[in-house]
Amino acid sequence: MSARPAVDSSQESRATTIVATVIILWVIGSIGIPLRLWARRKSGAALWWDDWLVIIAWVPFAAVCIANLIGVHFGAGRHTVWVLQHHPDHMVPFLKYIYTGEILYPFVIVPVKCSICCLYIRIFGIYKAFRWYNYLFIVITVLWGLANLFGLIFQCHPIHEAWNPSGDRSMCVNLKAFLVGTNTPNVILDFLILVAPIPLIWRLHLLTRKKILIIAVLTLGAGETAFSLIRLAKLTSLGATDLTWDYFIAIIWSTVEPSVGLLCVCVPVLGPLLPRSFMDRVTSDHRSGDQFYRRRIPRNSSYIVGKIDRTADFTRLDGPNQRIESSDALEDSSNR
Repeated sequence: MSARPAVDSSQESRATTIVATVIILWVIGSIGIPLRLWARRKSGAALWWDDWLVIIAWVPFAAVCIANLIGVHFGAGRHTVWVLQHHPDHMVPFLKYIYTGEILYPFVIVPVKCSICCLYIRIFGIYKAFRWYNYLFIVITVLWGLANLFGLIFQCHPIHEAWNPSGDRSMCVNLKAFLVGTNTPNVILDFLILVAPIPLIWRLHLLTRKKILIIAVLTLGAGETAFSLIRLAKLTSLGATDLTWDYFIAIIWSTVEPSVGLLCVCVPVLGPLLPRSFMDRVTSDHRSGDQFYRRRIPRNSSYIVGKIDRTADFTRLDGPNQRIESSDALEDSSNR
């Protein structure tokens, strides 16, 4: 019985998988933005910071996707042995691609997180403590992004050692320790932003299922938390002996997180695109008398509040310069 010919594992390629996955994730991360703008236009709501920050975040996200596609040309998804044998001149551009992708990451994540906080301010901005809570998290998020950015830029001394395949890595920071140190606060921030509106929503005079619905939709905006955890776990398990092959995992999860984040942050404002009959059926209140508490908001208020009316269409948000005369289902100010 003849022996089976040995298979040369160095010929394996994940390039097609990377290209297909990145393109799909690019579409997923992009589709929410035109829908968001359409929802704003349909509801008559003006664009505000939460909308502009999502648009800003999409630009570096698109750059990340393009960089990942270019990275395939320089050996991403191939074994390092194969790259060195066939295209040894590709190692430096490949390392530059990794360096560029690392630097682009905070430019995507920071605006997404800040957009979520601005959405909370837009809906519940009349609550001063909650408003300042979100301002604080915006500041912390920006500071985290700056620390992450400068740490990645100056990870090696001199800087060009970051893409020198034969350089002295002792002149660079321990990348795994750096990733753990910077991404752990990222996950914590995600969680704190995720739970921020829950106590406030639970105080609303609404049926429990309405509260749960609102919480579910709003917290979906921070739904990339789970993917942040997975990305952190995958990045810290990367090997250095077959970098072009092993970096496949980093490419996928570093694209999944911002892609899902951009989509999730758009979902809470897409209510106006849903059929009115569907919204009425989902959010209708059957309590006798349909009693809600109302209180008058000062006409000179410059803050934003969602119109939580009898259909709980809280996604129809007003622009920052539109006057709001009243809001349903909010607790009396004496309770705050």
